[in-house]
Amino acid sequence: MKKINRVWPKERIIALLDRNDLAVERGILCIQSRQTEYERLIKKTKESNGVGWNSHHAQLGHYLASWIKAGNHLSGKWLAKGRKLIKHYWKQLMKVANNEEV
Repeated sequence: MKKINRVWPKERIIALLDRNDLAVERGILCIQSRQTEYERLIKKTKESNGVGWNSHHAQLGHYLASWIKAGNHLSGKWLAKGRKLIKHYWKQLMKVANNEEV
Protein backbone atom coordinates (compact mmCIF):
# COMPACT_ATOMS: atom_id res chain seq x y z
CA MET A 1 0.00 0.00 0.00
CA LYS A 2 1.37 3.41 -0.98
CA LYS A 3 1.74 6.00 1.79
CA ILE A 4 -0.16 9.21 1.10
CA ASN A 5 1.62 12.39 2.14
CA ARG A 6 -0.77 14.90 3.63
CA VAL A 7 -0.07 18.48 2.71
CA TRP A 8 -0.75 21.18 5.28
CA PRO A 9 -1.22 24.59 3.64
CA LYS A 10 -1.71 27.81 5.63
CA GLU A 11 -5.51 27.63 5.46
CA ARG A 12 -5.57 24.15 6.92
CA ILE A 13 -3.18 25.04 9.76
CA ILE A 14 -5.22 28.14 10.68
CA ALA A 15 -8.52 26.23 10.49
CA LEU A 16 -7.16 23.53 12.80
CA LEU A 17 -5.95 26.13 15.32
CA ASP A 18 -9.33 27.89 15.17
CA ARG A 19 -11.33 24.79 16.06
CA ASN A 20 -9.04 22.59 18.12
CA ASP A 21 -7.83 23.66 21.58
CA LEU A 22 -5.37 20.76 21.80
CA ALA A 23 -3.80 21.85 18.49
CA VAL A 24 -3.21 25.28 20.02
CA GLU A 25 -1.39 23.71 22.98
CA ARG A 26 0.60 21.35 20.76
CA GLY A 27 1.54 24.26 18.50
CA ILE A 28 2.79 26.28 21.47
CA LEU A 29 4.91 23.36 22.64
CA CYS A 30 6.23 22.87 19.11
CA ILE A 31 7.37 26.49 18.76
CA GLN A 32 8.81 26.42 22.29
CA SER A 33 10.86 23.34 21.39
CA ARG A 34 12.37 25.24 18.46
CA GLN A 35 13.94 27.83 20.78
CA THR A 36 17.62 27.29 21.49
CA GLU A 37 18.47 25.70 24.82
CA TYR A 38 19.85 29.03 26.03
CA GLU A 39 16.67 30.88 24.98
CA ARG A 40 14.52 28.37 26.84
CA LEU A 41 16.71 28.82 29.91
CA ILE A 42 16.50 32.63 29.96
CA LYS A 43 12.91 32.73 28.64
CA LYS A 44 13.83 35.27 25.95
CA THR A 45 14.78 35.26 22.30
CA LYS A 46 18.41 36.12 21.62
CA GLU A 47 19.00 34.81 18.10
CA SER A 48 17.26 36.34 15.11
CA ASN A 49 17.00 33.07 13.18
CA GLY A 50 13.32 32.90 12.27
CA VAL A 51 12.89 29.83 14.46
CA GLY A 52 10.93 29.71 17.71
CA TRP A 53 9.37 32.76 19.33
CA ASN A 54 10.16 36.26 18.16
CA SER A 55 11.32 38.74 20.78
CA HIS A 56 7.82 40.24 21.19
CA HIS A 57 6.20 36.89 21.95
CA ALA A 58 8.95 35.08 23.86
CA GLN A 59 7.79 35.88 27.38
CA LEU A 60 4.15 34.90 26.78
CA GLY A 61 5.14 31.87 24.72
CA HIS A 62 7.45 30.60 27.45
CA TYR A 63 4.80 31.19 30.11
CA LEU A 64 2.10 29.31 28.19
CA ALA A 65 4.46 26.45 27.32
CA SER A 66 5.47 26.10 30.98
CA TRP A 67 1.81 25.98 32.02
CA ILE A 68 1.07 23.27 29.47
CA LYS A 69 4.21 21.27 30.32
CA ALA A 70 3.11 21.27 33.98
CA GLY A 71 0.07 19.22 32.93
CA ASN A 72 -2.42 22.06 32.70
CA HIS A 73 -4.68 23.05 29.83
CA LEU A 74 -5.29 26.55 28.55
CA SER A 75 -8.78 27.92 29.08
CA GLY A 76 -10.67 31.19 29.01
CA LYS A 77 -8.61 34.27 28.24
CA TRP A 78 -5.37 32.26 28.26
CA LEU A 79 -6.66 29.94 25.55
CA ALA A 80 -7.72 32.98 23.52
CA LYS A 81 -4.26 34.55 23.98
CA GLY A 82 -2.57 31.27 23.10
CA ARG A 83 -4.69 30.84 19.99
CA LYS A 84 -3.94 34.37 18.80
CA LEU A 85 -0.24 33.90 19.55
CA ILE A 86 0.21 30.54 17.84
CA LYS A 87 -1.61 31.60 14.66
CA HIS A 88 1.24 34.09 14.16
CA TYR A 89 3.57 31.08 13.78
CA TRP A 90 1.63 29.25 11.07
CA LYS A 91 4.65 29.20 8.73
CA GLN A 92 6.83 27.35 11.22
CA LEU A 93 3.99 24.96 12.06
CA MET A 94 3.38 24.35 8.36
CA LYS A 95 7.06 23.50 7.81
CA VAL A 96 7.01 21.06 10.73
CA ALA A 97 3.72 19.48 9.61
CA ASN A 98 5.00 19.07 6.06
CA ASN A 99 8.39 17.74 7.20
CA GLU A 100 10.16 20.57 5.40
CA GLU A 101 12.64 21.02 8.22
CA VAL A 102 13.51 19.29 11.43
